[in-house]
Amino acid sequence: PLAYDPLLIQAYWSARPRKLQYRLDQFIQLTVPFFSNLVSLTVSGGSEALKKNSVPLARQVRTAFERLGPTYIKAGQVLSSRPDLIPPEALLELSRLQDGVGTFPTQIALRQMEAELKQPLAAVFQGISKSPTAAASL
Repeated sequence: PLAYDPLLIQAYWSARPRKLQYRLDQFIQLTVPFFSNLVSLTVSGGSEALKKNSVPLARQVRTAFERLGPTYIKAGQVLSSRPDLIPPEALLELSRLQDGVGTFPTQIALRQMEAELKQPLAAVFQGISKSPTAAASL
């Protein structure tokens, strides 16, 4: 839906249980190792161990956010601008989400545009560059 509608969203995901399960599995697969490390470090060494391992933990979070997609990348970008919440060593790692995220394959983007428009791009545009001129996480 183009506007927030809980009933439409529920209907959409109810019709796609496998997609929803796949996304949940992906989330669990990427977040459980991080939280396991976090708990293990906290139990074994407390805040000192967390501080000592803040960069590897931040790297793990950044990688998970990149793999989970644009919404999580945006969350990481927000965190990377919060020195009141994130240790300085970890901020640098998360700041890579500001301008260091990998590109999205152009061919997939062009096919998606044609699918959305329900016609070839040449029927809509006089010309379209095969290389992107800009990128954004959302």
